[in-house]
Amino acid sequence: MAVIINDFEVVPAEPARQPNAAAGQTSSNPPPQSQQEVERVVEHKISRSERVWAH
Repeated sequence: MAVIINDFEVVPAEPARQPNAAAGQTSSNPPPQSQQEVERVVEHKISRSERVWAH
């Protein structure tokens, strides 16, 4: 019996079905982020980049 190592199969996932698509409605975009949310995300990114940066 043969043994296969490092062999895998890639199977694409089925597209997600949207319940509103059947009714003919389009999906709405999320509301824009507030200034505080944007600042929090930028501060988090800066903080993380300082921790992750290799010396």
